[in-house]
Amino acid sequence: VAVLSNFNIKIVADPDSIIDLGEPVMLDAVIQPSQNETGFVFSWLENNLKPVGDTREISATPITKDSMITYTVTVVSPNGCTQVASITLPIRQPKVNYPNAFTPNGDGKNDVFALAVLVGKVTVESLEIYNRWGQKVYESTDQQAQWDGRANGEEAASDVYVYKIRWRKGDGSLTIKTGEVTLLR
Repeated sequence: VAVLSNFNIKIVADPDSIIDLGEPVMLDAVIQPSQNETGFVFSWLENNLKPVGDTREISATPITKDSMITYTVTVVSPNGCTQVASITLPIRQPKVNYPNAFTPNGDGKNDVFALAVLVGKVTVESLEIYNRWGQKVYESTDQQAQWDGRANGEEAASDVYVYKIRWRKGDGSLTIKTGEVTLLR
């Protein structure tokens, strides 16, 4: 009778705490006790549904509206023994703020109007500013777009302006927000 030693699987994640939506997480299925991995078969699932890899180490990018995500790995040894391990990680959805006023007076405080990203991964696609007559006074497609209160090279008057911001969450979903911002001089 030949006795084959069994093994256990431990999942190591980096980061191992909170993952920002759309940011990759590195996952490693560590075989314990350590042994030659030749012939081992790895199969990873996200939330027990979506296949995300078939190697010992994978990089997965969570795309979900949920606040938690689970990764499960099934490992089969060359002699047919099977082990399953799972890890559940919290997902941080982005949070943003749309300021309603700014004071471009050069004091270093609240001098520009921009999308304020409080937490998470966000990509700004465009920022447009319109005056009360509907004329576009500012436009940018820079990811760090911010309006400094100037229009046509001149200081814009204290007034209420309309903004339109197009931005994407880390999972690629698009948000379009329009609103008003007050420029105070």
